[in-house]
Amino acid sequence: MKDDASIQPLRGFRELTPEEFGKKAIVTSKAKELFRLYGYEEVEIPTLEPLNLIELKVGEEIKHRMFRFKDLSGRDVVLRPEGTISIARLMATKLKAISLPARLSYVANMFRYDEPQRGRFREHTQVGFELFGSGSVLAEVEILEIALRLLRQLGFKDFRVKIGHEGILRKTMSHFDVPPDKQDMLLGMLDRNEWDPIKSELRQQEKIELLGLLERLSGLKGSEAEAIVNEAKEVLKGIDGIEPLFDAFRQIIGFLHANTGNRVVVDMGFARGLEYYTGMIFEIYVKGLEIAVAGGGRYDGLCKLFGLDIPAIGFALGVDRLVLGDEAPEAYKEAFVSLVPVTEANYEYAFEVGNELRKKGIPVITEFPAKSLSSTMEKASKKGPKFAIIIGDKEASTKTVTIKDMRSGVQEVCTIDVAVRKICG
Repeated sequence: MKDDASIQPLRGFRELTPEEFGKKAIVTSKAKELFRLYGYEEVEIPTLEPLNLIELKVGEEIKHRMFRFKDLSGRDVVLRPEGTISIARLMATKLKAISLPARLSYVANMFRYDEPQRGRFREHTQVGFELFGSGSVLAEVEILEIALRLLRQLGFKDFRVKIGHEGILRKTMSHFDVPPDKQDMLLGMLDRNEWDPIKSELRQQEKIELLGLLERLSGLKGSEAEAIVNEAKEVLKGIDGIEPLFDAFRQIIGFLHANTGNRVVVDMGFARGLEYYTGMIFEIYVKGLEIAVAGGGRYDGLCKLFGLDIPAIGFALGVDRLVLGDEAPEAYKEAFVSLVPVTEANYEYAFEVGNELRKKGIPVITEFPAKSLSSTMEKASKKGPKFAIIIGDKEASTKTVTIKDMRSGVQEVCTIDVAVRKICG
């Protein structure tokens, strides 16, 4: 029975050991620290959503990789494949009256029917930062600053930021009268590098000049940001309203260069697989992993679908991917004390001692008596405690403890208060 594949975790879904979970917990705890420091209020979104909601702007590729089914009432539903659409709905409905700009955040599991491989799972955890109600370039700067700070606080030094601007691409397509739904389709093809379908579509629409511009933009990529942006601006010099987009893009790139050195890659043909982006977009890559660990951008039109026309920008970080990077932090194991009753008869006082230690914020793991004290201590030592507190008949009768330093082997009898000072000192 135990080898029966039918009872094993489904492919792409994982059981996490304490060490594996500990690595993820470091990332989420650091993210929550930044939620607080930057004023992002944490919210919760449904795990199960109506299919119609997610299909609004999720993009063609993700549409084909969703866990979708009919519930017991016959409704078409999906396990959420991403968080931004749900957050935008929450903002535009229950939170529409709050003061702007509004900052929301979340930690949530996402589900996509991807082909499992290193860093790509069918269930994965994301942390997200979403900023609503500001069209200022300073909003882009804040989101990028948070992403960079989170990486650095986790110990990542060798990373790169890929940045593009879907607003420039959309403005170019609008100039040639490409409707929004066709823009979404073409940007999805750009994301997947599907040039044959792009050529076929634009030739069918008799938009050969647009095809040439997109091909030239897609060739403009690299770390020489100023030269690339200047050339892109020259390529698109006849497009109405393009200047302000380039001006803002320069400011964003300038911030990134000042804060990352040469870790910025500008890609003027870069698009992401979600249909709601309207401006700057970015992805972050770390050493030891080929796929992006974080990504985001500006999505000014998304809240309007739910009745609130406000600008928005955000990013999400894939926790399960990030912990696979070469510079990912090791799981942190907090120092603790082993509480060792010599016999079951000593339990009443042992519990009293344990509760006193926990009141002082000291983690305590209680050992259950084995055949002898030495065997109980041997079991305890394998778990790596800093100290052991031993409770026998003598300690119970005198309301004292025997404290043993598990590194030096030195032990002594003392009061609980003295033991606390030794443990905390």
